[in-house]
Amino acid sequence: MDAIEMLSGDHREVEGLFERYGATESVPERQAIVGVLSRDLTKHAALEEEMLYPLMTRLAPYVDLDMERRLSLHADIKRTLVVLSGLSGIDQATDRLIGTLREQVGAHAQTDEESLLPRLRNLMDQQARDELGEVLLAAREIAPEQVRIRTPIDRPNLALTIPIATFCDRLVVGRGVG
Repeated sequence: MDAIEMLSGDHREVEGLFERYGATESVPERQAIVGVLSRDLTKHAALEEEMLYPLMTRLAPYVDLDMERRLSLHADIKRTLVVLSGLSGIDQATDRLIGTLREQVGAHAQTDEESLLPRLRNLMDQQARDELGEVLLAAREIAPEQVRIRTPIDRPNLALTIPIATFCDRLVVGRGVG
C-alpha cells in the first residue's frame, strides 16, 4: 500500500468517525466511537512522530518541514485525548471535547496533506512509497493504543524506529529517492 494513501486514508477514516459521532444519539455507540478515535489517533501520531517525521527530516534535511508545528499539533490532540479519557460517560463536556478534537485533527490533516505528503510524493518513487506503506502497516500493529504525553527524557520507541531507520538506509543508499 502506498504510504501517502494510507496516511490520507487515516485522516478520512477519522473524519468519518467524527461524522458518525455527531449523527448518533446512542450513548454506547458514542462511547465506542470515542474509544476508536483515541486508539486510531494515538497509533497514527506514533507512526508519524517515530517513523515518518524522522524519515522526512533525513530525506529532506534542508527543507523546512516545520516539524515543531507538526509536533505541537500532535501534542494538542494528545492533551485533548487525555482529558477525554478522564471523563466518565457521554455528556455535553464530551461533545465539546469531540468538537475541539475534530478541529485539531482537521488542522493536522490539512497541514499534512498540503505540504508533508506532497513532499513525500516528490522524494520517493512509487515502489519506495509502497515499501514505506508496508513498513507503516506493520508498525501500526505494534504502535501504542493508549495516548501518552511524551516528555523530553522519553526515548524513542525502538520497535517503531528501527524498521524506519532500516528502510531509510536502504532508500538513501539504494534507489527510490526522487
